[in-house]
Amino acid sequence: MSGAALPLFGSLLLPAATALPAQDSREEVLEECDEWLKRNPPRYHIRAYEALAALGDLRALEILKKHYAKPGFPRGQTPFLIASAVGEKGVVTGIGPEMLEWMEDSDEANDAWLWKNILAIQIKAEGPERALEIARNGKEIALRGAAIEALAERKDESLYELIPELCKALPKKDAEKMILMGAMVSAMSELGNKKTQVKGEWQQVALSLIATMENEQTPRAAQLMLARHLASELEADRLVLEPDAWRALIAAKSRAGEGQEEKEEGRRRRGVGIRVAEVLRRGRHGRSCLLPHRPVGLDGGPHPR
Repeated sequence: MSGAALPLFGSLLLPAATALPAQDSREEVLEECDEWLKRNPPRYHIRAYEALAALGDLRALEILKKHYAKPGFPRGQTPFLIASAVGEKGVVTGIGPEMLEWMEDSDEANDAWLWKNILAIQIKAEGPERALEIARNGKEIALRGAAIEALAERKDESLYELIPELCKALPKKDAEKMILMGAMVSAMSELGNKKTQVKGEWQQVALSLIATMENEQTPRAAQLMLARHLASELEADRLVLEPDAWRALIAAKSRAGEGQEEKEEGRRRRGVGIRVAEVLRRGRHGRSCLLPHRPVGLDGGPHPR
């Protein structure tokens, strides 16, 4: 990534109506955080990370960067705790281009959570352009996924175009497919709502992801992950790996929602169940594709409601 991206965070500084703590107060916060970071219980460290991220001071940012690069106890979780604090508090305070520079200097797969949180701040302040560029052309697949997750957190409408585009050119390696599919499936679940999701742009996103089930190169685990999210969003009571079944369910729900009143909700659901059951009974290859209602050891996505 080029250094030209660094000034993008310039507008993240606090608006004039929101005053930063006075200089004396900042010194007190820095001293208090230093004491907290010397203690062993992680709850003190978390309190310090959040206070530093909310301070709006470059000295605080340097402390966060230091502990991110050389985490203490718990070593495995500290970078994620710091990134979460930055994502939660940085959207209010902002720090300037130094925050984006920190992100670009931390460009390994393990830095994906930091990228997701900082990019979400940038999207809110500057728009989705940088995140879209990373999602499409980033060299590290985990960071591409982070960019998609950041767009999903902001429910950015650019995802309606991005996801169908990326579904047409999935990575070759199974592990990379899983990462990118996981981010896109998660984004699908973040978009729309129960009244709009089976129509228009959301429907095209879902159908693009469903089409990946027909590709023999799509890992079965990715298909299961998608099925779990679809079952949750569409209120299906079974998981299937049959693309036509999901298409039928979306189409049936879309038709059922046109010109119907809320009092007919129960009848609509029964009608949807009958139509989908028929698709599942026949199957594309004349075989059952049903899976257990609550499979174990999948992606950790939502269980069907």
